[in-house]
Amino acid sequence: MKVSRRDFLKVTAAAGTMATVGMPSLNAFAMGAKQKLLGEYPGEWLPTTCQGCTTWCPAEVFVQDGRAVKVKGNRYSKQNEGSLCPKGHISLQQLYDPDRVKVPMKRTNPKKGRGVDPKFVPITWDEALNTIAEKMMELRRLLTQAGLEIPRFSNSLITQLRSTGLLYNASNPIDVGPGLSME
Repeated sequence: MKVSRRDFLKVTAAAGTMATVGMPSLNAFAMGAKQKLLGEYPGEWLPTTCQGCTTWCPAEVFVQDGRAVKVKGNRYSKQNEGSLCPKGHISLQQLYDPDRVKVPMKRTNPKKGRGVDPKFVPITWDEALNTIAEKMMELRRLLTQAGLEIPRFSNSLITQLRSTGLLYNASNPIDVGPGLSME
């Protein structure tokens, strides 16, 4: 069967017209209740800070029915002049991600590496805080045994740990953040 270009265009135009005018909508949400847009519900902009990085940029969150629905930079701030980076805008996806970790987790498999299942199990907040406190007390004991005083600032702590070799091999320097380079 041979179709001419003219016949093809006629059939396509007729099908397009039927699809837009004469047929019911194929959209799955078209038959349900109309979803309200952002501005149709009452809500309020609350000032906060973005915690996507260590800068903590001033931000505003639009809250409707107790749920954050929009994030933007704080328009009154001189720091970011009302703008946010992508980390700030993705914070809502992180907040409402159904797969996010909601409780402390503890590794039960001592083996580490690629392809090794860490076998994390949920633990209570008390157990997690006690584990952290025990590790900090052990670190304090090691520093005291090495003849070092307990420093007040994290950069001093990292420097002292590096000098004792407790942190890592001294030939492998690391950068611990902006302005805190160990070199």
